[in-house]
Amino acid sequence: MKTFLTLVFLILTVSVSSATEEVTIGDAKAACDKDVGKSCFMIGVIYQHGLGVDKDLERAKIYFKKACDLDIPASCGVLKTLDN
Repeated sequence: MKTFLTLVFLILTVSVSSATEEVTIGDAKAACDKDVGKSCFMIGVIYQHGLGVDKDLERAKIYFKKACDLDIPASCGVLKTLDN
C-alpha cells in the first residue's frame, strides 16, 4: 500500500527540476498550515523519500501525523509503518 501511494503521489506531482520541487514544497507547506490534509501527506512523502530535500523520517512523521489528524487515512497507515 505504501509503495502504491508513493507511486500515485509521484505520478501526480513529479517535477524534474529541484527549483520546481522547492516551490511545490513551499506551496504544500502553506496549504498544510491551513489544515489541508492532502498537502500535509504530500510533504510527509517528500521527506520520507528525500524528494528534492534531505531524507528526514522524523520530519516526515510530523507531517504524516498532522495529515492523519486531518482525516487522511493513508497517512495514518504510513505513520504506523514508520513507527515500527
